[in-house]
Parts: sequence; structure tokens; C-alpha cells
Amino acid sequence: MDITKTFTTDKSLENNGVWVDIGGGTKLCVARMYNDRYNELLRGAMKPHKRQVLDSESSLEIMVDVEARSILIGWEGVTADDKDVPYSIETAKEYLHIRDFRKLVLEIASSMETYKAQELEAGEKN
Repeated sequence: MDITKTFTTDKSLENNGVWVDIGGGTKLCVARMYNDRYNELLRGAMKPHKRQVLDSESSLEIMVDVEARSILIGWEGVTADDKDVPYSIETAKEYLHIRDFRKLVLEIASSMETYKAQELEAGEKN
């Protein structure tokens, strides 16, 4: 196994996001979990709490805020009541509180393959 080829991802895609079709005409722009911005925002959000044990609700609020600002960075085709919902951080935070939607976003963000996709597509065209 060539370790470099197998495990190397595109840092730009990790930080800037990849558009992923999740079906039904909906696409999400998702940056990789633990990307540079995520790490920076999480450190900043946790700094005031470094000597505290946070309850699960407070922890969830911090994580959802950081994820909305650094992982779920855009979408197309998201609707509510048959109307398009434009992307905003506030709406992303609202939707990331939906457990299974958040789980989907974090699964995409955690997959190494997501951030190798364009390299693989280019290889398939040759």
C-alpha cells in the first residue's frame, strides 16, 4: 500500500469545503472535521471554560456554533414549507440541532474520501 497516495487529502478542500449531493436536489458544502478554522474557533470558544466541566446542553451549543461557522459552510436546494432557505450561519445552527441532519454533516466531514474526491475524479477521466 502506498501510504502517501492512500492517506493524502487536499488541504484546500478540507478548509474550503466540498459540495456533496445528499439527494432530493440538495447539496451541502462541507469542510473537513478538524479543519484549520474549526480548530481555531473551538479553541476560542472553549477558552472561557477551560477550568469548567460543561453540561451537555452547553457543550452542544458550543459545538453547533463552531460547526455552523467552520464545517457546514453552504447549501443549495434546502427548503422549508416548499420555500428555498438561503444559507446563513444562524439557519445552519438551527438545522444542526436536528440530530440526524447533524450526524449526516459530521459523517461527510469526517470522511477522508470526501476530500480526495476531486483527485479521484481527475484520475478517472484520464
